[in-house]
Amino acid sequence: MHYGTPHIGSFYHTGIGQVFTHILGGDIKDLLPRDAGSRWAIIGYPFPVLADLAATGTSPHCVAISGRLGGGIWPQSGANRTVVVDEGDWPLASHSLDALVILHGLEFAPDPAIFMAEAARVLVGQGTVIVIAANRRSLWSSMEWSPWGHGQPFTANQLQSLLHDNGLNITAHVPAIFIPPLRWRPIWRMAQYFERIGRLVCPALPGVHIFAAKKQTLAGIVIPANARRGAMQPGRVQLSGAQASVQEPA
Repeated sequence: MHYGTPHIGSFYHTGIGQVFTHILGGDIKDLLPRDAGSRWAIIGYPFPVLADLAATGTSPHCVAISGRLGGGIWPQSGANRTVVVDEGDWPLASHSLDALVILHGLEFAPDPAIFMAEAARVLVGQGTVIVIAANRRSLWSSMEWSPWGHGQPFTANQLQSLLHDNGLNITAHVPAIFIPPLRWRPIWRMAQYFERIGRLVCPALPGVHIFAAKKQTLAGIVIPANARRGAMQPGRVQLSGAQASVQEPA
């Protein structure tokens, strides 16, 4: 199966994909900092929720697309603010973001520890990271017809450890997507019912884990032993050639 843009984009154009968009977009919006002037970005493959967030007046300062997932343009008009990045070497300055949203990024990262180390690096002290990842224990993680059935899924404990090891203090855990992985339209229409009941009755079995965490100002950031030299150095990282490419508006 192709991991790139066409597959993920086509999934979110289906009825069940729109259900995911609505649920995840609402949860992300609720967890984002509400301070005026907050600088935040999305990394991974964020296009499914961008429109939903824009409808609420929430808009990221930049979009970083994981290199394995292809490319794209955002916004469609005006100055383009997307960049394709190497998952372990982001072209973002250290301490440059108040918040970071990770969607369809962590599951496809070759090394999740290095990926999260980069997330911690770019956040200011007490900055917020919101991580959305497939639940290893859910049926959704084995559904190959959706992007949630590819890449590496995680249990809640694995995500907690990954965040903690990188100096990120968990502030919220939102279980999401309790609709069964069935391609049957009547089920899709009952999504909100499944969401309410699932979060109340079986919060340990969501299709997707959403974690919010804050960077601990005084805590040291653990640098993985196999992190590339200079990946955690302050300053802006310059990428070129095969490492990064900025898409220009058509």
